Amino acid sequence: MSLATIADSRWLPLCITAGLCGLLVVAPARASGKPASLATCGAPPAGVAQLASYVDVAVPARYWVDMTWQDGEWRPAGSLPMPYHHATRLELTNVAAFPSLAKHRDGRVRLTIDITSRDVRKVPNRNEWRATYAASIVRACVPPASGLH
Repeated sequence: MSLATIADSRWLPLCITAGLCGLLVVAPARASGKPASLATCGAPPAGVAQLASYVDVAVPARYWVDMTWQDGEWRPAGSLPMPYHHATRLELTNVAAFPSLAKHRDGRVRLTIDITSRDVRKVPNRNEWRATYAASIVRACVPPASGLH
């Protein structure tokens, strides 16, 4: 076995100065590949506003928002007010980086997000607009039970 093969493998040689050699196995922390569960949230992040309305969203900015799995995607848990004659979509650009979200599709999750862009388009021949906000997830957790069902 060449040094290049050893360096590229998960098997790293561990040699002790007295001439004794052994093998050290280096493996990922989650060798099973199963996503970990999300931690329970503490208080909302300090200095980060809740995304409670689309009327005055700053871009770029960081917000936190409770989300639920609806129709095959993560959406804000409650209806957020938006400007009149607008339909608004929050598009999460890095959901794949948070595989543990998949275990929580039957409940609510709290995401800290960075809103990175806004695209507003007028609907042709109508007094309506479609707004899409792109956001990346910074942190995900499960909000504490509120007692509301």
